[in-house]
Amino acid sequence: MPATTPDAQNQYNFTDPESRIMKAGSGAHFEQSYNAQAAVDVEGSMLVLGAYVTDAPNDKEQLVRTASGRATYKKRKETVEPVFGIIKSVMGCRRFLLRGMRKVALEWSLVTLAYNFRRLARLVAAVTTRPAFERVAQAA
Repeated sequence: MPATTPDAQNQYNFTDPESRIMKAGSGAHFEQSYNAQAAVDVEGSMLVLGAYVTDAPNDKEQLVRTASGRATYKKRKETVEPVFGIIKSVMGCRRFLLRGMRKVALEWSLVTLAYNFRRLARLVAAVTTRPAFERVAQAA
């Protein structure tokens, strides 16, 4: 099992010095990375309401400082993780192509915007393809 943190001399990247070495996958290895975050509407739309990038290696530490944060963190598999799955598997965005925090943050904003456009198209299609009598009944 690898150490919880790499040695200090292993943490500099000449290509992207703002990125950090973070545990990846199941925690069995490390990768030079950024940590992308997203806040997702869980009331039905599953749209990304906010997104940012950090160089902090563990998003759990950002949430679990309070009881409500711990409760929220437990719900992430049913709320935000499906969005990340779609972004990675369906949209093919598994890594950032740009370097530097500002550029990576911009890239993440564009990725989440593309996800939202895709999601909105599906939501609109679901409403407009229903039979007309259902739309009229719902509007009444």
